[in-house]
Amino acid sequence: MSEQLEKVGFYSKKFLFPVMITLIGVLLLLFGFKENSIIGQHQSTWFIYGAFAIFIAGLVTILMVTDVIGRYVHLGIMLFLFVGAIVLGILSYNSLQITIVKTKQLDDYRRSTIQSLEDIRTIQLFHRKHKGKFAENFAEIDNFLFNDKILKLTPVVLHPSGKVPDRQPNLEEIEKLGYDQIKDEAKIQDGIDLEEAMILGYFKYDSTWVPVLEEIKKQVNTDENRFFEFDASKVAYVPQGNYSREFIMEYAGDTLNSNFMVRDSRPYTPFALDSLADKKDWLILGELENGTTNGSWEE
Repeated sequence: MSEQLEKVGFYSKKFLFPVMITLIGVLLLLFGFKENSIIGQHQSTWFIYGAFAIFIAGLVTILMVTDVIGRYVHLGIMLFLFVGAIVLGILSYNSLQITIVKTKQLDDYRRSTIQSLEDIRTIQLFHRKHKGKFAENFAEIDNFLFNDKILKLTPVVLHPSGKVPDRQPNLEEIEKLGYDQIKDEAKIQDGIDLEEAMILGYFKYDSTWVPVLEEIKKQVNTDENRFFEFDASKVAYVPQGNYSREFIMEYAGDTLNSNFMVRDSRPYTPFALDSLADKKDWLILGELENGTTNGSWEE
């Protein structure tokens, strides 16, 4: 019994290290071929080569301890694999740094592009509110932003208290409103509303023409987490690459029913083999068929 235990202990010590190295290599290979959920790709080629080198190192050590190959052959192979592992480690590290940079660039691209598309949506909804339809192109948006004005009604309280009275009208006010205390009892009990306040001279609206751009800036600058400051002259351009390319806008409909869609003309997808073919990563605002103004990132 003791001899069997000694044999088990002997072979365990003999094979434990090479088997562990081999298993580590297998696990690293499996990890290397597993797709990363963020970038949509597996680990770099250099990482996979390094994992394969560790697997071979374990396998070669097993062959050595089983006397299939000699110590000097094993030593030569291990030296070769050791040097190769160092080289592959350096290459893998450099590849990792490139991936980190691309991931940061992708995150900046998505945040800035989404911000731009949300600004376009704000402008389009404002355009439809005052023009009855969406703008057909960016030239129309520019004309709307820089040349159009809208009528703005500003509430003005004229009552000495500085607010519209929150009470039932008194006898003098009832007479001025032309109410009969019996027939119009319900209206009197409801208290003074804005329409009645205007008749009594307690409230009015001042109308002024204000530039569209002034109102748009108020709407888009309410978000404290904006990625960049709003610039009306750059609405049509993708922020990435110092605004070197325009968004593509498509339009469908008429004055009664209009839809639009906006997307980047050259989407930035650094981890895709073909950025124009891999549409799942595109950032798109709106849809021509169902008329939604939602963004693809909101689904």
